[in-house]
Amino acid sequence: MVVLLDDSGESVYDFDLGSNFGKDRQIHEMTEMLDANDIDRLRETVLCTSDRLLDNSLRARAWPLFIGQDPNLDVYMKSLSEKTSGEESHKDTDQVQKDVDRSFIYLCDTAGEHSEIPHLRKRLFNVIMKVLEAIPGINYYQGYHDVATMVVLAFEDDYEAFQFLYILTLRYLRDHMMTSIRPTIKQLDIIPELLSHIDYDLYLILEPSPPVYALSSIISLFTHDITNIADISLIWDFIFACDEPQLIIYIYTALLIYYKDDIITDLNEMSDSSIDSAGSRYDTDIVHAVLNKFIRIHLSIDSIDSKLEVYNVLKLALDIRKKIPLTKLKTFRHISKFSFLKSKSTSITVLALQIKEHQQYESQLNKKRYITEKLNNSQLLKRELRRSPILIKASLGVCILGVILHTTYKNSGIKVGIGNELARNVIALWNCMKDTLK
Repeated sequence: MVVLLDDSGESVYDFDLGSNFGKDRQIHEMTEMLDANDIDRLRETVLCTSDRLLDNSLRARAWPLFIGQDPNLDVYMKSLSEKTSGEESHKDTDQVQKDVDRSFIYLCDTAGEHSEIPHLRKRLFNVIMKVLEAIPGINYYQGYHDVATMVVLAFEDDYEAFQFLYILTLRYLRDHMMTSIRPTIKQLDIIPELLSHIDYDLYLILEPSPPVYALSSIISLFTHDITNIADISLIWDFIFACDEPQLIIYIYTALLIYYKDDIITDLNEMSDSSIDSAGSRYDTDIVHAVLNKFIRIHLSIDSIDSKLEVYNVLKLALDIRKKIPLTKLKTFRHISKFSFLKSKSTSITVLALQIKEHQQYESQLNKKRYITEKLNNSQLLKRELRRSPILIKASLGVCILGVILHTTYKNSGIKVGIGNELARNVIALWNCMKDTLK
C-alpha cells in the first residue's frame, strides 16, 4: 500500500500499486479528464501520483496536450513536400540509419517479440527523417534516436508520432541541434553552479571535473542512460505535465544529490581513497567513470521501489527549482535568449534567429582562433630567429631580399617605378631584420 502526501501532509492518493482495481480506477479517471479536456486537473493528478499516466494510450493523448500542438503543421508539411519533391536525401540519412540499426536492443521486453523490432526500426527511421526534413537548419545528433524511440513506442500511429516529435524537437531539443555542441555545453555548465547552492560538499567533490558527464542524459532526455522504459515514462510524464524544459537540468541535479552517498562510495572504491580534511580531490577520470554509469545502475529495475525513487527524485527537482530559479545563476546569463531554456517557442522563425545568432558567434570564434594562431606562429618564429647564429640570420635576410626582388620584377611587368617599390620593400625588410636581430 502506498500513501502519497502533498506539502501540507494531506493524503493525495491511497492505493496499492500492485492492485489492478487501483490502476483501473486511475485510468478511468484520467480518461474522463481527457474526454472533458480538463488539462489543468490532469496535470495536477499526474504530478501527485507515482504512477503518472500509467498507460501509453493515455500518454498518446495527454503528451501532445501538455506540450502543445501546431495547428498549421498539416498545411506546412504539404507545402514542404511540394518544395522538396525530387530533392536528394538528407545529409544525416546514413548516420540516422546506423543509429536506428542499433535501437530497441534494451527494449525487447517492451517491444514484444524480437520479430517486431525490424518493423519498429523502420517506423523509427521514417519518423526521424520526416522531422529532420520538416525543420530547416537543424542537425541530427547521436542520442536523438533514443528520444525518438520513446515516441515511437508511445504512439502507435506514425503521423501522430511525427507530430509529437516535431513539437518536442523545437520545444525541448533544438539547442542540441546547432552546428556545434557549444550551446549544449553552456547548459551543462549550469549544473555545477546549481549544485553549489544546494549541496556545497558535493559541488566541491565534482567541481574539478567538467560537467560533460551529464551530456548523454541531457541531450537524450534521460533515455540513453535509463534502460528501464517505465522509469523513463514516469520522468517524461512529469516533465511534460509541468511543460518546463528547465526541469531537465533540475532533474539531473536532483539525481546527483539523491544518490550522493552511492556516488561517493563508488568514488572511494575506484580511487582507494577518500576526500580528506585537506580537501584532496578525486581523479577526474574516476569522477567521469562513476557519473557516466550511476543513473543506469540505480534506475534499471522495474519495481515499486524504483518508481518511488523516481518519484522522490522528481519531487526533489521541484523543490530545487522553487529554491533556486535558473535566472539567479551567472551561467544562465550565457544562455542564448533563443534557447529553449528561455523561450519555449515552436516557431520556425525563432529557430532561424537562433541558428543565425549561433553561426555569427561561431564565425567570431573562428576569426579569433585564426588570429591567435597566426600571432602564436609569429612569436614562435621570432624566438627561433633570436636563437639562430648571426650568419644564419644574415643568410635568411638575403634569401628574403631575393624573394622580394623576384616578386617585384615579376609583378611589375615593366621597369618604370620599380625603384620606388623596391626601396619600400628593402626598408620594410631592414626594419624586420633589425627587430629580429635584437
